[in-house]
Amino acid sequence: MPNPIIDIRDLCTEMDGQVIHQGLDFTVYPQEIVAIVGGSGAGKTTLLNCLLMLIKPAGGSINILGKNVNQLSDSEKDRLRMNCGMLFQGGALFSELDVLHNVLFPMLQHSSLDRSFLEKLALLKVLMAGLPDEAAAKYPADLSGGMIKRAALARALALDPPLLFLDEPSAGLDPINASALDKLILELRASLGLTIVLVTHDLDTLATVPDRIAFIGDKKVLAFAPLKDLLGSNIPEVKAYFDNARAKRAFGAEEKCDN
Repeated sequence: MPNPIIDIRDLCTEMDGQVIHQGLDFTVYPQEIVAIVGGSGAGKTTLLNCLLMLIKPAGGSINILGKNVNQLSDSEKDRLRMNCGMLFQGGALFSELDVLHNVLFPMLQHSSLDRSFLEKLALLKVLMAGLPDEAAAKYPADLSGGMIKRAALARALALDPPLLFLDEPSAGLDPINASALDKLILELRASLGLTIVLVTHDLDTLATVPDRIAFIGDKKVLAFAPLKDLLGSNIPEVKAYFDNARAKRAFGAEEKCDN
């Protein structure tokens, strides 16, 4: 078994005096795609923010890429974040910059390479994200929802991070664009050797993208397994999430496609 890329043990988090996580364990291995799911208010986004080192936990340990986050200075955390790409749910693109310069921005901040070379590299990232050449000159206001997601993904890949975080990547997309983005995520993992953690409510994404799914409930990870195992779970919260008419339609259709 390889050393984990992410290893969280006994995580405890609090916000405004409310306990969000208590004794949460979470491990992700190299080149694995892991989805985080759970009911509303389960703490999925809080866990993601802990992984991005934006929230200081009340207890427990977080190791990312072999670094104990609790022992790092602010500058060391900043350097570690350079190895972590992030796609925010709404894209979070700079509205005053075109797509190329949105992708170029982190490169200019963290690289001393020639600007003309970085611009060519930024364009390559745009193309890798599945956007056409002409999209590089467009501003966020001129992009469709699917193009915004791809532009944000290109920026997340700007610094060649080995670890990629995706917050609701298919949210707001039509089924065709959502399916295309799911396929792109798998292709990028295969071509770049990425390790990917995503938060999603999209049942189709859950059926096709992750290797394992971490189900959060009761302030901890109640189940952490491939989808086929979760579908047969007897844990009440997990069973309620996956054993319903909507989920059965989504996963049943996927099984028919596989056959």
